Amino acid sequence: MGTIATATFAIAFIPLAVIVAKKIYPRSNPSTDNPFVLFFGGMFLFSIGAVIAYSQLAWLDTGILDFKFRRSGHIYADSSVQPIKFWFVILVFYAGAVLTSGAGFVGIGHCFKRNY
Repeated sequence: MGTIATATFAIAFIPLAVIVAKKIYPRSNPSTDNPFVLFFGGMFLFSIGAVIAYSQLAWLDTGILDFKFRRSGHIYADSSVQPIKFWFVILVFYAGAVLTSGAGFVGIGHCFKRNY
């Protein structure tokens, strides 16, 4: 069950993050006084998004989500019993990871922007 979904999620991650970055880039205008901050901040955001996205590959292989949060409660979904809830949680986490990585690409892109 998880091999096709795992491959799709892994292959589509970078192109989706680039598409998000292209949409966010024109709307953001940070000061580029220190491009090293933008570069390393962008790398940090991209790394966080990549870790979140690639941690989901194990969930796709097993088909079971099990989270216990102190404040928001317990999230449990089995793909064979609750497929809608399972895929909804996967897609919400994946969208957050893609948006975070796209914001990282925007920071890296502003690092190399020329100021005329």
